[in-house]
Amino acid sequence: MAQEGPAPPMCEVIILTALPIEFQAVLAHLQETREIIHPQGTIYRVGSFARESDRLQVAVAQIGMGGGSAAVETERAIHFFRPHLLFFVGIAGGLKDVQLSDVVLPLLRVDKSINLCKYPSDWFFRHGAARTGHLILE
Repeated sequence: MAQEGPAPPMCEVIILTALPIEFQAVLAHLQETREIIHPQGTIYRVGSFARESDRLQVAVAQIGMGGGSAAVETERAIHFFRPHLLFFVGIAGGLKDVQLSDVVLPLLRVDKSINLCKYPSDWFFRHGAARTGHLILE
């Protein structure tokens, strides 16, 4: 049974996916899942992930492919659940040198909305990109 309304359950972790296979892989690790529907229509499955001493409440949504929708859905999930952590989990289909269970972190975040043909590369790195923090890469 779906739950609708302004008071979502407390979730420490949000996991967003693009494809059904990714969504199902994440759900396989959760227990006691239930459906929660955001007022704007996004459907989440909320369940628990068992740790050694307790359980984490985790919300999962399949949001489809595309940077624009991913940005909107990410902001929506953050404001709805107020999580401590948020992950986008996927198969990294655009990368050819990864294997199942590899963790891929970007070294550089790029704003793809900038028309690179109009700007020299040094401008781009000053205004359109941000490097991943040192602590994350360690």
